[in-house]
Order: sequence, then C-alpha cells, then structure tokens
Amino acid sequence: GNTDVDLDGIAVSTPIDLNTGTIKDFGANNAGLNLIAPTLPLVLVNGDIPVITNVTAPANGLYVLGQDVEFSVTYSEPVNVTGDPKLVLNVGGDIITAIYISNTSADTLLFRYVVQPNDEDADGIDLITAVDSSTATIQDATSNNAVNTFDYVATGGIIIDGSIPDITAVTIDDATYTIDQNMY
Repeated sequence: GNTDVDLDGIAVSTPIDLNTGTIKDFGANNAGLNLIAPTLPLVLVNGDIPVITNVTAPANGLYVLGQDVEFSVTYSEPVNVTGDPKLVLNVGGDIITAIYISNTSADTLLFRYVVQPNDEDADGIDLITAVDSSTATIQDATSNNAVNTFDYVATGGIIIDGSIPDITAVTIDDATYTIDQNMY
C-alpha cells in the first residue's frame, strides 16, 4: 500500500519553498518567506493501507460430509473486523461461502466452509479472488479500509464429496426367524 506514514505528527519546514514560484502583494512586492513553524503533533498521517499478503488454503485431499475446509487470509498489518466477511468458493458449479470464524492473530483471519450434504466437486474447488466484505468492514487501527483482493490460489486438489450414501437394496436369506434372532 501507500507508505506515507507519520504517526507522531507532521512538521512544517521553514522558510517556505516556492519551487521557482513567487508570492507578491498587490504592489508587486515579494512576500516574506520566513515562517514560524507551528507544532502539529495531532495531525497524523497514515496512508499505509492493509493489503492481503497471503492466502493459505487447506491441504489437497478429499473432504467429506461434515468436514471443515479452512482458509487463512493474512494482511500486511493488523486489522479489525466488524460484521461477517466471507470467502466465496465455487464447489462443483455452486457458489458457497466460507464464513469468517476469527482472527488467528492480529493480521490473519480464519474462514471455514463445512462440507454439506450433496456438495460435490471431483476436480477441485475454485476460490474467488477477493474477500467479500459487503456485510463487513476490515480496517487497520486508523480506520483505513483494507484492500481485499488477492492473487490466484491453487485449490484444484481440494476434492469435495458430500454425498449421502443411499441404501439401494436389502437382502436376507430365505428363512423363518423368531423374536430376538439375528437375520444374516
């Protein structure tokens, strides 16, 4: 981000530097350029905007019904979160969200998607390259809004199988069974 930062107050230099310009009064007299520099300890500058520096996807592998699929998003500086940011995933052509769980550290957010019944993606999920902050704010300590886009993250090895097994047939031996007898 922009690194224009002065957190202990700005300083005004003296004399005024006109950079080859002039200041004259109505009588065409040059203005005096000496200035008593004011003290401005409460005029602070923080142009350092938080940006995403890393997105960590879960390990490649098969994730089944009820299993957590977690992502961590790291910013360039500590951030405060209000509301419910989300990560948007494409799981087998369906748009699914990983919800914000917590800050795992001052600069890192944890998002979780739990595999739901019938969620299927045999060739790997896709992570949309932005944190959805439409219902949230993500800011640094001086209220600079974070830039929530990030570079492509490889997630093709994250396979989802939320299928629910179906019983297709039940067979038992032809026999006569009595109470408390097991059928095989």
